[in-house]
Amino acid sequence: MHSSFIGLRGLLPMNMRREVKERELTPEASADIARLEQAFGQARREFGKAGAFLFGDFSAADAMFAPVVNPSACV
Repeated sequence: MHSSFIGLRGLLPMNMRREVKERELTPEASADIARLEQAFGQARREFGKAGAFLFGDFSAADAMFAPVVNPSACV
């Protein structure tokens, strides 16, 4: 997240205190979301059968991507 997903980070930075409002996604942010969905899906298919998290059990990957998948970040 620190060196990539510039479109997503620029449009939807983590701010848990901001007013929740719908935002129109830019093409760059949409492309970043598609990349993340692909990566998350692959992680779940290959390693996630042991539990409900990206790699099955809770791990650092889940903590690192928590701000990205926070529902309030998407509206």
